[in-house]
Amino acid sequence: MQEQIHLRARTVRRLNSAEGGRHVKEVCRELGIAEATCYALKFKHGGMQASGVQRLRRIEAGHAKLKRMYAELAMENHALKDLIPKTLSTRRISAPLPRLMSQHGWSQCRACMAIGMSRSMVRYRRRADRDDEVIAPLSS
Repeated sequence: MQEQIHLRARTVRRLNSAEGGRHVKEVCRELGIAEATCYALKFKHGGMQASGVQRLRRIEAGHAKLKRMYAELAMENHALKDLIPKTLSTRRISAPLPRLMSQHGWSQCRACMAIGMSRSMVRYRRRADRDDEVIAPLSS
């Protein structure tokens, strides 16, 4: 990735030298690229300095990261909106978990985080044999 940025910056530097009076065919032959590629690069990076190209690439990488984050949040929002009408009638907080996991293909960890619930609440199983021994002396 870093090499690509430097190659693109070097190419732009050489293309800018073509604006200094050299013929485009000469520059293309020197760079080993087609004239159509040269014009496409000029269209995209025209008038830009090499540092501007590096800055543009960093901005594009940040933009791609933000798009991925938005996609994940939009998917989570859609799943929760789909879940709201169905959970109003249930009393158990863990009832929507299987639905989130099966319909949306989420892991148990992600589904628990989405509804704000601890994973230990899902895994907890009451052991009546242990609890009865403690409750019996307290109730009498």
